[in-house]
Amino acid sequence: MTTMSAAEFLEGAMTLPADARLRLASRLIESLEVVPDSGQAAESE
Repeated sequence: MTTMSAAEFLEGAMTLPADARLRLASRLIESLEVVPDSGQAAESE
């Protein structure tokens, strides 16, 4: 398996048609796991 940097990935993704870029972005956003920032919680108390 070949690894690539984020810059290489984005450069390749920009060659995709617009609808494919939108689907890719949507899937990436959906796959992000939201983790509460413990630093922010401490500041709000």
